[in-house]
Amino acid sequence: MRRKKGGAALVMVLMGLALVLILTRRWSGSSTRESVAPEETLPPAAGQEQTAPAEEPAQPAEPEHRHVWDGESGICLSCGYACPHERHDAETTVCLQCGVRCRHHFGTAALCDGCGMAAPLYTEDLPERYFAPAEHPGQVQHKTVTDDKGAEHRIAVWLPYDYNANGKYNLLLAIHGDNGSCDDWMEKEKTTARGTLQMRWLYDHLTEERLCEPFIVVSMDNTGMEDPAYGERLLEEILLPYLSRNYATYMVGTGPEQIAAAREHIAIGGMSRGSIFGYSVGMDRCFDVAANFFCFSNGIQTTLAARLNDEEYGDLPIRCYVATVGTEDKPDYVSHHRLHYELLCQGVDRLTDGENARFLEIKGGHDYLVWYTSLYDALLLMF
Repeated sequence: MRRKKGGAALVMVLMGLALVLILTRRWSGSSTRESVAPEETLPPAAGQEQTAPAEEPAQPAEPEHRHVWDGESGICLSCGYACPHERHDAETTVCLQCGVRCRHHFGTAALCDGCGMAAPLYTEDLPERYFAPAEHPGQVQHKTVTDDKGAEHRIAVWLPYDYNANGKYNLLLAIHGDNGSCDDWMEKEKTTARGTLQMRWLYDHLTEERLCEPFIVVSMDNTGMEDPAYGERLLEEILLPYLSRNYATYMVGTGPEQIAAAREHIAIGGMSRGSIFGYSVGMDRCFDVAANFFCFSNGIQTTLAARLNDEEYGDLPIRCYVATVGTEDKPDYVSHHRLHYELLCQGVDRLTDGENARFLEIKGGHDYLVWYTSLYDALLLMF
């Protein structure tokens, strides 16, 4: 009997030790899993081999999440991840140290401050891929805004395919030409020497290729803008507050000072007649709410330099000004626009040709192929 009791006691001891060992291993594994942050699965940079140890299984990809980077802090506005490094691969935009995909940021110097690559600007023929829909198309929304007298204005808004309502996006306000509409900047088909195109294809491709910081595009029907004072009121008091309330921009409120605080992230301009309004309404009247301007194919306003130098605007910086013209456009359009550009650069100390101001002669006439290429260049330089 004693022998049987001793054997049972030994079995009980061994079972207890085994239970302790199992619990210890479970507790240790759970602690390890909780303390290690998940990593984003990304392909290696061009020319580099995958260096992860073979015995460690690859982390599962999470295609439903895409980083939305804050252009100033470098922090993902969606998940809070921050790439602390400054260098990325020029071809893939993958960070050379942590493998996170970044975005090129060329700025007005036309050099990316993350990899040193020169902005691939074009004055002749854009690559063929831009003349077909992108793999990840964004969304075009059609809305109506009403002024203080009840007049309605149609607007069209393009949002990138990875739009995040909690993010922050640069804002491009695009003004159309004569006999056009806000749809001209969006999905309305245009016939060119390179075939049929839609302006929104360009936005989709630039977003996919990560060639500039995140942006949204807004176009409004031009009704009433021939009166610059009304155009100013329409943009500053109606459109911008509406966009601040309904979209993820750098504006943090609808008051004049809150909108003006985001001016370095707002661009105003247009094509043809819209270019004239870009000068007379945008630069002349709305300079306090925008620091970027793009004017394609038209414009002359000899008093604008004095306006930009007056007491109201004299201390406000000009972040980027891009003027373009088609090489085969009407001779007076070419000469007048070039003269206008030169007068501004000579008369405004805050504008320097080749730095924050550029005049580009684009192959073509007074047509959408010129404006398509012009907008490609302007977006890279502004955002």
